[in-house]
Amino acid sequence: MTLAQVYRQEGRQEGRQEGRQEGLQKGRQEGVLDALVLRFGAVPDGVRGSVFSVNDDSKLRALLRAAIQCASIEEFSAQL
Repeated sequence: MTLAQVYRQEGRQEGRQEGRQEGLQKGRQEGVLDALVLRFGAVPDGVRGSVFSVNDDSKLRALLRAAIQCASIEEFSAQL
């Protein structure tokens, strides 16, 4: 295997890993929004945009718990 082939292989592997991570992140973001819709109905665009701007997995998990536990969309928004 040539050096160029090795670099291509490594690049593909890194790309796949990044794609998986982005997919998991998007799934978590959508999970938060789904919970909000089920609990409160329509989700304001500002809240929706804020959720999609969160990239940290632990923050997204915390937001999912908040979406389930908060008494109102305003209480949830305060945690963003």
